[in-house]
Amino acid sequence: RGHRGGAAPRGTAPLFERVGAKSLALWPVTAQNSPASDVVWSLGHRHGSGIADVGRAVSAASAFLRDVILSLPADAPALLSVPAPLVAPEQVLALGPEGPAFLWAPPTLNTEEGPTLVGLGAAALLAPVGPRRIGALQDQAARLLRGLVQRAAPGTAAVTPRFVGALAFAPGAAAQPPWTAFGDTAFALPRWTYCSQGGAATLSLALLAGDRDVARALAELALLLRGLGEPAQTARPATALMSSGAAGLIEQDPRSWAAQIDAIRAAIASGDFRKIVAARRSLLPLRAPLAEAAVL
Repeated sequence: RGHRGGAAPRGTAPLFERVGAKSLALWPVTAQNSPASDVVWSLGHRHGSGIADVGRAVSAASAFLRDVILSLPADAPALLSVPAPLVAPEQVLALGPEGPAFLWAPPTLNTEEGPTLVGLGAAALLAPVGPRRIGALQDQAARLLRGLVQRAAPGTAAVTPRFVGALAFAPGAAAQPPWTAFGDTAFALPRWTYCSQGGAATLSLALLAGDRDVARALAELALLLRGLGEPAQTARPATALMSSGAAGLIEQDPRSWAAQIDAIRAAIASGDFRKIVAARRSLLPLRAPLAEAAVL
């Protein structure tokens, strides 16, 4: 379903831009799960159209999160999960501030195809380069999650930590726009992950070793849970947004495309290559920013 990007956190490269990518590389981690408090989220309807007692749920989730963060060892990363209302993933995506974000949903609501995930913010950004980048990516992720502590509120399923991002087909292949912000590799461990599957949803906070800012975590949690408890805003269809805001589609010149195909065929005929995938780019300038959730 795509992802959203924007300005990167201070001190980091802008790894996530408004370009399409799919979620890759999911690494399960075995960790402890020790509930510390009782958290109840009351849903008026199965699909979150009527949510009761939002304030009570926020208070209970905040108490759980505060107690767990204060009890964590300082040198361990953590993934802390609380219950959340079941809403459309686009509603979750719209709550995030400018910065790294993604939305991943299976083609259907069949739970066997995996959960629907929305990530907001980044606890960590990984961007190894060169021909050994895949191995480096796995090593960096494993080091960051070494000693991971997982805590989930009672009745809340523990969520598997996931690094989400994309890889260029080959080192250096992203050296040209619009992929330069990605580079060879761009993966993030979301700070907040919304996960829904099988009629239930959770909201999880990822903390790296040394990150124990309780006030920030509780402020973000309250904003997200209250936002999820509000009625979803009806987004304008993407077709309407594009037709009213597009300045005209710019396509590749047909003659340059034909020349490219001729060059590919000649290279294959010479025996230098067995397969080459031709690609062309279309540019759609917009007069105003496009809402990612509307496109999805």
